[in-house]
Amino acid sequence: MKRTAAAFWLDSPGRGEIRRADLPEPGEDDVVVRTLYSGVSRGTETLVFGGRCRTASTRRCALRSRRATSRAR
Repeated sequence: MKRTAAAFWLDSPGRGEIRRADLPEPGEDDVVVRTLYSGVSRGTETLVFGGRCRTASTRRCALRSRRATSRAR
């Protein structure tokens, strides 16, 4: 039986769509988790969605976000 998932893809800044994605068969040591809900954080994901985190700086942007999140915890 072929398994699929719903995945959010960005088409352009501020515009995305839900696409079906085929899932590989789990390996012997894999754990399969069913996710009912997900969300977009106010950090890096919001910057990327709004087109404010350019490809060349995405890694730096993500690192800044992780540091801020670590300090907030």
